Amino acid sequence: MIVLSASGRTHLPGYIRDWMSLWLPSKKGRCDALVAVLDREPRGRVTALPLRNYLQHTAEQNGMDFFCNAGL
Repeated sequence: MIVLSASGRTHLPGYIRDWMSLWLPSKKGRCDALVAVLDREPRGRVTALPLRNYLQHTAEQNGMDFFCNAGL
């Protein structure tokens, strides 16, 4: 299980994306999960969506379950 905690207002730093791109393929096909804990946002704001969508897509591409506290 990978748990990421982020502000949700910016993209992940390059070194985190690099680490994920190296590590995640080895997890493909196994029972794993990517969990994102993103900052709460004021009502009506959708700034976390790009980061949430990126992480969800990354999890799906690597056969992982995805859980996030920031809904769509």
